[in-house]
Amino acid sequence: MADSSAKVGEEVQCTLSDPAFGNDMLSVLNDMRAEGVLLDVTVVAGEEEFRAHSTVLAYGSDYFRRLFSSGMKESQDNRVELKDPCISAKGFRLLLNFLYSGELAVSTESVYDVLLVANHLQVETIVKLCYDFISQNMRDAPLELVNYTEAQKEKVHSALAENFLELSTSEDFLQSTTQEQLVTILQANNVASPSELQLYEAVVRWLMHDEQARMPQAAGVLSHVRFALLDQNMLYGLLQTDLAVMEHCRHLILEAMAYHSLSPETRQGIDWPRSKPRTSVDEKVLLALESDSKKAWRFTANGWIEEKGNVRHPRDIHAVAVVGNVMYAVLAQVFMAQGSSFQTYNPTKHRWKDLPPFPYFPNGNKCFQMTAMAEKLFVVQSMEGNLSSKAHCYDISKKQWMKIPSFPRSCQGVALTSCQGAVFAVGGYVQGIVSGKDTVVPTSAVHTFFPPNNAWEAVSPTTWPHAEAAAMVQGDIIYIAGGKTLKDGKVFWSATVEMCRADLKVTMKGSPWSVVLQPPCVQKFASQVAFIDRKVYFLLGGQMHFTGKLVDHDRTSEEDVEDMSQAFRKDLKSSNVVCATLSLNE
Repeated sequence: MADSSAKVGEEVQCTLSDPAFGNDMLSVLNDMRAEGVLLDVTVVAGEEEFRAHSTVLAYGSDYFRRLFSSGMKESQDNRVELKDPCISAKGFRLLLNFLYSGELAVSTESVYDVLLVANHLQVETIVKLCYDFISQNMRDAPLELVNYTEAQKEKVHSALAENFLELSTSEDFLQSTTQEQLVTILQANNVASPSELQLYEAVVRWLMHDEQARMPQAAGVLSHVRFALLDQNMLYGLLQTDLAVMEHCRHLILEAMAYHSLSPETRQGIDWPRSKPRTSVDEKVLLALESDSKKAWRFTANGWIEEKGNVRHPRDIHAVAVVGNVMYAVLAQVFMAQGSSFQTYNPTKHRWKDLPPFPYFPNGNKCFQMTAMAEKLFVVQSMEGNLSSKAHCYDISKKQWMKIPSFPRSCQGVALTSCQGAVFAVGGYVQGIVSGKDTVVPTSAVHTFFPPNNAWEAVSPTTWPHAEAAAMVQGDIIYIAGGKTLKDGKVFWSATVEMCRADLKVTMKGSPWSVVLQPPCVQKFASQVAFIDRKVYFLLGGQMHFTGKLVDHDRTSEEDVEDMSQAFRKDLKSSNVVCATLSLNE
């Protein structure tokens, strides 16, 4: 339509459109394929040749798109041979028909042929359609695959394993999957999952979907969950679940805890299936997320390198915690900002996702502390000058926040961690006097929150005051290092490392704290490193990180430790960071 305000004689410009144009493009191209018109590429699958339009193949398949734009021999010869013996002519024919029609005609016999081709050619739409069909027809689409070669069987199981988490959440999968089919997938080494925790949760979902009929099969299915891949703290949390009442399940968890108690040398000599890593899970890496620059850094053998992926977040991150290789973050509440104040980052999906927002976000300067325990996150939050802190618990499985009793003091400078089924809040700042002036000073106070008691309880204080300290849990031992301390009315950087053994009773008292002696060569760098069992732990983001450096009392000099510290912090522009350790799947 012309602009009616245009002057007489002035050129009129506008954009015209026909909403119906192009609606029948696929149909026309399919007719042209049938008539052999403008076909410019030949694809060989199995022992058959298929003529097609390269633009149609490139539109539907990431594999073909990259191939045709690469300048490789196939793109110049206009002939592509799919040499993978697992790709059948039958499967490719059905896929090709879909690319020209948008319709996929499959059966319980042909769906795996199509899945193998679609997975190879990276046609994500067809892959999803196949998974939907399989999940809806699990009882009629057996995984035994009696008419397939061993190589084809392995690839089908691999494809299912790579998408198991999405498959396992569908109602059809929960309803129709048999024990044998579930075990077949769990036996695969390449199950794509942030951690073994998600596989355990998937098994629990399947068991609880028909509790009466499936619970007798629990032992047979759970024995294929690799519990030894979970850390001690997570295993302890699982001991508190209803399933752990079952003798066999409890035995599997205790077996994994016993495995963790062995020395690394002994573990390496044990060929134990339930400790074998999944090949799809990468080695864990340390991430540092800077609030000032909004950059993310990954620690490598060559120091810190900037992480360019989606793990970077445009908003300040107040606190993070990791559960099952998924990072949960409390974000700054910014006016007009998009997204929730509470989000999760899944490295297998490479994206952030909104969760129910943190329920209490007043204006003003505030501090947050967060820690994880089993499938729950515990957050304490206080405003500057407050004498107590709001406390909340987030249930990951229910995606629900719950208010818990307030933490009895400010959480500013508190080291929050969990051990043996309890939350420990160590040190922090309290009101005090320095040089005759009212101010905040480090404290020795320690409080625990034991969920069954639903109360915070004061327990054995640390030997020295600690604020802004780094915490680490190893088994049932809590370590505290770095930060600031108070002595003779003065606040200064702490050179003290302390430890406490958590004592599992009706309440979580914990043993008295004791000082871990530090060799002279590290004491000058007390705010940066801690020495435990010859290992040098670097302090950053409220955590202690071991990167393979060792200290020898007789041979390591102060200069050596200084070099270690400088190398660890090289390239990091800010000390205002939060840290998380994740497996980042490329």
